Amino acid sequence: MDRRRYIGIVGTIVAGALAGCNSNTENNAPSNTSELSVGDSAIKDGTFRITVLKTRRLSQLDGENGTRTPSPQAAFFAIKIRAEHIGETEEDYPETDTIGAVNLFYLEEEVRSFSTPQTFQDSRGREYTTYRSIIFDRGYDTGAFPDTSVTGWVVYELPDGFEPEEMTLKVRQGSGEDLVWRFR
Repeated sequence: MDRRRYIGIVGTIVAGALAGCNSNTENNAPSNTSELSVGDSAIKDGTFRITVLKTRRLSQLDGENGTRTPSPQAAFFAIKIRAEHIGETEEDYPETDTIGAVNLFYLEEEVRSFSTPQTFQDSRGREYTTYRSIIFDRGYDTGAFPDTSVTGWVVYELPDGFEPEEMTLKVRQGSGEDLVWRFR
């Protein structure tokens, strides 16, 4: 085989291998962001890698101000989120209480996050730290630098008997396509 043909074949193979390196999702998540599920990561605007780590139904929250229970005919739903700043400049982390950032939708209606203490326990004694409190504790509410991350819980109050299949979590901060997680 002549040298030029060999170099052309090797170049084609390398280019093909590198073409998938700039993917918008990780952890074998589907390329269509509308199909993300718990455990999947996706990159928002090349700045933040967002991962929905796990979810839990909670019957109560025990915090510094006592026990909080959901309203009658309601239940708490907690979502653990990790946001990693992978960009190159100072940016604001996606917020959970701001329209246009991290929002939960149930039956296509937006659900506001439930105001919780910074740390709380569930009825089994498992401890939770809220995503929002970590942002403020670290001073990231005024901007965060690359190579930082936030992992914490966001709590929502939903109608008792809610079906996770009817929920979506959207990250809308910045430009570009929304990141959407579906709960199955």
